[in-house]
Amino acid sequence: LVSGLILFTFAATHFLNHALGLVSIDAMTVMQEGRKVITRSLPGSLILGGALVTHMSLGIAKLVYRSTLRMPAWEVVQISLGLLIPILLFPHIVNTRVAHEVLGVNDIYYYELVRLWPARAIDQIVLLGLVWSHGCVGLHFWLRITHWYRRVAPFALAAAVLVPFAGVMGFIVAGRKAQEKVANEAFFSALKSVSNWPEGSDAVNLSGWASAAKYGALWLILVIAVSILLRFALIRFGPRVRVRYTGGPETVAPIGPTLLEISRMKRIPHTAVCGGRARCSTCRVRVAEGIETLPPASAAEALTLSQVNTPPDVRLACQIRPNDN
Repeated sequence: LVSGLILFTFAATHFLNHALGLVSIDAMTVMQEGRKVITRSLPGSLILGGALVTHMSLGIAKLVYRSTLRMPAWEVVQISLGLLIPILLFPHIVNTRVAHEVLGVNDIYYYELVRLWPARAIDQIVLLGLVWSHGCVGLHFWLRITHWYRRVAPFALAAAVLVPFAGVMGFIVAGRKAQEKVANEAFFSALKSVSNWPEGSDAVNLSGWASAAKYGALWLILVIAVSILLRFALIRFGPRVRVRYTGGPETVAPIGPTLLEISRMKRIPHTAVCGGRARCSTCRVRVAEGIETLPPASAAEALTLSQVNTPPDVRLACQIRPNDN
């Protein structure tokens, strides 16, 4: 959650920076230089890079550790968006931050606009949409369990629509202006000098690194898919436990999934507003038999249960993993 909020803040300021293209490229550059003071400082780089690695690692681990792919539609959307983002994001990072650090490129807005518009404009617009949608879905399904969110939701929705729209429009307007500028050979030569434009072997290397980053992201998705299939195979042929729902069905399920996942695997309706993240307590169950065999509550589960003052025999279905009947 924290890593996601850091990345969402970076994305929001980045898209607002794009939106200044509706004013002028000079205005975009001024804001960009101000943002770089923070994002390219050592603390800013460590926080931002750490947030990216942490968010991706935890997201992948959570996905691979799932015992069923049956989930609400919003989770499918969020996970799908998250998997698609690296395909376009990694090459973009190579062409900006890596080019700056390794090749000494001064990636000012004019440099980026000329390189992106119009050849790679669609890629950047799609990337903006993927990142923003993924973040907004996560924010909405986190905040909707709070008391105050309903009051501010209409304003949040307006911002969620306006920010990316303004960002795309600013990018389009600025891209066209930049192309008009570089039609002047003197301006283009000056831009190449100021930006330390990569040419020759540097240009070839940069293109190769960007391609490698893109295919690396695709390989990562393949590894995730194979890991999920292997986990499902291990679960399918592993030991079983019997789970009986009071006043409901009795089912046999593999050891490993959470009780919430078992409910979903067996198509037994089970509320889970936060998506099984131990935040909302709506998936809680009273354990009539076998509570002594369950692993103790984690810190996250214990905190959530304490907030709703539950008795000792109540647990969160999204956190307990039955290893006995």
